[in-house]
Amino acid sequence: MNDSAVTNVCVTEKRHAKIVKSALEKEGALNKSFRLCNIHASYEVKYEECLSTCDVLQESSKYIALPIHKEKIESFLKNKAGSNELQDAIGLIHSYGVQSCRFSSAVMGNTQRQLSLTANNDLNPVQNIVLQTIRKNEASKKQTYVGLGTKIENMVRALSKVDAPPKLEVMGDDRTLVIPYQSLNVNTKSPFQLLVHELFGTASNEQSLFLSSLWEELARLYRSQRVVRRGEIDPNSKVRESGHCILWINQELEKSFTSDYGPGSRGWITVTEQGIKQSLDFTKVMFSRGNISEKIRFGKLVKEGELVLDMYTGIGYYTLPALVIGKARHVYSCEWNPHAACFLRYNLKQNGVSDRATVLEGDSRIRLEEENVLDLDFDRISLGLLPSSEGGWKTAVKAIRKDTGGWLHVHANVPTHEHEEWALWMCRKISQLCQELNDDSTCQAHVICNHIEKVKSFAPKVDHIVADVYVGIEIPPNMDLEGQNNVGIFNRKREFIRSSIDICPPSCALGNGVLDQEWML
Repeated sequence: MNDSAVTNVCVTEKRHAKIVKSALEKEGALNKSFRLCNIHASYEVKYEECLSTCDVLQESSKYIALPIHKEKIESFLKNKAGSNELQDAIGLIHSYGVQSCRFSSAVMGNTQRQLSLTANNDLNPVQNIVLQTIRKNEASKKQTYVGLGTKIENMVRALSKVDAPPKLEVMGDDRTLVIPYQSLNVNTKSPFQLLVHELFGTASNEQSLFLSSLWEELARLYRSQRVVRRGEIDPNSKVRESGHCILWINQELEKSFTSDYGPGSRGWITVTEQGIKQSLDFTKVMFSRGNISEKIRFGKLVKEGELVLDMYTGIGYYTLPALVIGKARHVYSCEWNPHAACFLRYNLKQNGVSDRATVLEGDSRIRLEEENVLDLDFDRISLGLLPSSEGGWKTAVKAIRKDTGGWLHVHANVPTHEHEEWALWMCRKISQLCQELNDDSTCQAHVICNHIEKVKSFAPKVDHIVADVYVGIEIPPNMDLEGQNNVGIFNRKREFIRSSIDICPPSCALGNGVLDQEWML
């Protein structure tokens, strides 16, 4: 972490420093997170100008900068408030502006405190690191930064929350820093690309040196040893391969890699959640931290001794909680990405549950038929494919327990205003699939959505949700229903809403709407 940051200051003559400092301190306007400092080249007048920057810099030995809380000073100046002592002190202040100041001794070494301090300035923490890196970068000093200070700083300040997010994600037990795909990206048309081109033109070598310094500074800020860029997932890819790429690695960490694939490779990472270790190569497969609450919830829903089917397993997101938290008797895990299947086997072994799991590699709809697994009567089935698992519903109905019924946990990306509409349609669709099987144990099955859980926001006005759906000929005792073939949902008020036989598909149904992906059918 740097030992300084840009902050708001007021400038006075050194002979008046004690008077001004005392008055500001009494009124709570002195920013004690920074030290008083001499005037240097980074000083720039920002408001209430009394002297030009040039005058101050030419006689810099005569002046001193006092770190201040800008909003309090502005309030005093606007309302002419404060004690007589403060009013006298304000009269001794020559100008107000910004300058890089060293942190006080109370802040040094406290990374989180330094992070919050930079976030309270005009620049957010990431913008501040960008600016500090520009100022430190030798190539930019020699070429374009001198004489363009104000312009460059304004360009940094203009970076949006997409270009330079106030907070970045840290992933894994080793605190790998993750840069969003669109952020700080010189390869996409953006204000950040314009900034870098303003500094270096299209000189790739100089850009690379600057970016390497930037990643290192951000890593230092977040106490990380590795920086990666999040990749875009091809929505039409069945295997959901990761597009993550490594931007920077600490030299000592680089020396520790012993393999080109799997454990010990450059992209290998372990994420421990609720005592469950999930390891993967993030350059090969995706990992979503936003699902942690749902993983735990699913693990707690699983009853000890249950037989569970996970139709879209990944590296074990729901398989592992079912085994470790839920104590499932056995889990059949299906995964069609060969990388994910490899990492799944590793995770089952490192969590000590490989003896209670069977991995079926390939399309679950085909592999379950080939291995004659559909007749095992599963108590619980996870359908965790996004944006929709609709293509697997028929297989799930075939595999669900026939005598006492079982539970389907159906994942989907659904427009926020369509949660109940989608659930009603989904229940009717599954009921129709039950009847198509022409089996006495399923033709009259109840299909009841007992709960809808929002996992996270997937996009503006679109949510990743999970529906807990009971399918069986017997009505569970905790559901106050009578009759046969009940199809519908319990809403938030625990009122049962029946699904119409001719209900129209929602806008997110496959083959019909906004989230359609044909390969999923």
